[in-house]
Amino acid sequence: MLGVVFSAPPVRAIPLAAGGTVNRMNATVVCAVICAILAIIMGIAGVLGWTRHFPGNSHIGIITAGTRKSLEAWERAHFVAGPFWLIGALAFVFAALFSYRGSWILAVIATLLGLVLLALGVGSGARFSALYDASSSAAADSGTDGSAGEDGDSQPAPVRVDVDAVRKAAQRSRQDGSGTTA
Repeated sequence: MLGVVFSAPPVRAIPLAAGGTVNRMNATVVCAVICAILAIIMGIAGVLGWTRHFPGNSHIGIITAGTRKSLEAWERAHFVAGPFWLIGALAFVFAALFSYRGSWILAVIATLLGLVLLALGVGSGARFSALYDASSSAAADSGTDGSAGEDGDSQPAPVRVDVDAVRKAAQRSRQDGSGTTA
């Protein structure tokens, strides 16, 4: 059944204005190969990003000021982008299958979906690195380690209490008679 669904389209010649012809089969194969190559590249980038093994470099990846500041920011930004890139790779696989089959409208829709997911991954990773950079610089400015409490706020430094002074004050209040007993 799968062989019937994705069987090769019939070969037809398309006339050109210059008097030659283009084999329609060549166009479908070229588009399918380009989409397959894009799927492989996005799939590899998605897996490397999601597993935090995307190598830090200056040519490929989410290259922003926030991601270049630390290895942790680089890894976290690509971790956020990885799932988007994997779904985009799947969209390019479908685009390759649709273009090989000759379903051009579906191939264009799948290609556009893949490009949108690529952009969403880059945008979300860049946004996350900017937020991570802002939170780490705020933690460095306040002198805390950046750990958050249960409600998400930074925990203040613990208050030091002089227990001896509290005991003396309690004894004085009892001696004065103003202390109450329960």
